[in-house]
Amino acid sequence: MGKEIKSQKPATVDYSEDKKRLHQICLHAVTMRLQRLKATKEELQASANEETKSSAGDKYETGRSMAQLEIDKLAGQIKDAEQQLSILQSIKDNGRDKVQLGSLILTTQGVFYLAVSLGPVEVDQEKFMVISTFSPIGKAMNGKRKGDSFENFNKKILIKEIY
Repeated sequence: MGKEIKSQKPATVDYSEDKKRLHQICLHAVTMRLQRLKATKEELQASANEETKSSAGDKYETGRSMAQLEIDKLAGQIKDAEQQLSILQSIKDNGRDKVQLGSLILTTQGVFYLAVSLGPVEVDQEKFMVISTFSPIGKAMNGKRKGDSFENFNKKILIKEIY
């Protein structure tokens, strides 16, 4: 994690509403990404099919192979986005006793949302780092409780609050 994301809110502020809005923003972002990827794949497939009708020989085979590689790459990205969407849709409001999937965690190094890997997301001029449970920092804080600390890149980080 390169840049710290510090909270702009006083420690007494409740982040529950921000968490709901942040979750909706994440759902929207992943849904839009998935739609764009699918549309691009369809356009590429249509273009490759069109080339089939008008080309012949080695040039055709090379073009078709290049298009297929791009389609395969997009298929992998679509699968990843579908998995992210599934994870986001599975998140329940699990209480605040320990860090788990769906937790919003206020720490000495910023505010994290443990969901999928999206990076920094802004809600009402407040920055949140949206991270996966599989990321190094996500693994380090998963299962921790308010008042616990953990290390990330040799930095001690304290969990101040969990939402």
